Amino acid sequence: MKLAIFCDFDGTITQNDTLQFLLDHYVGDAWNEVEDKVEAGLLPEKEALQLEMDFLKVDEKSAFEALDKNIKIDETFKDFTNWCKEHNFELIVLSGGFRKIIEFVFQKNYIGSIKIYSNDFFVDSKNKWKVIPSNSPKINGLCNHCKTFHLEEIRTNFDKIVYIGDGTTDRCPAQKSDWVFAKKGLAKFLGEKNFPFFEFRDFAEIKSKLELLTDKKLEESN
Repeated sequence: MKLAIFCDFDGTITQNDTLQFLLDHYVGDAWNEVEDKVEAGLLPEKEALQLEMDFLKVDEKSAFEALDKNIKIDETFKDFTNWCKEHNFELIVLSGGFRKIIEFVFQKNYIGSIKIYSNDFFVDSKNKWKVIPSNSPKINGLCNHCKTFHLEEIRTNFDKIVYIGDGTTDRCPAQKSDWVFAKKGLAKFLGEKNFPFFEFRDFAEIKSKLELLTDKKLEESN
């Protein structure tokens, strides 16, 4: 069976959202009003992300030192990546966050090469943080990075599309997927929509469930 497995980064692979950590660490709770509006559907992520970044007034070096000390990943994720490679499952990270941070965290945790689609950022001489939106096409124009585009782009090449996530930018792609693994806010949202999903705590649970699902599908095709 050919699986394409799309996975969110912040709060899904990492134990905490990296941008939210930086905002809490350096700003406090002033940014929460913006995030609350996003959660309620009152403000598009395309606008909100830069509004949140505007709160940061820290140099990039200090920010990455704080991330290095405080951000941890799901301890079972590395084994999950190896399992995907063994079975030739396509694992792709889709993030509403930032490539620099993702690559930094992966390098720190000795995570091998994984395809990443995300936004990025730069910090100017005055320590102003600026979002660099993903250059992938935007389907509805509401997000800096349209995750759903990547699903639609390769859908016909795979038997099943799997999505793993936890937050607001995962809502759209999750509803376009065959098998969804969700936690936190995404699980709450999908539950309210009566959209089928599997709740998970870590990637070991996802691996076990996918082993059962793929074996069942293989049996049905024989």
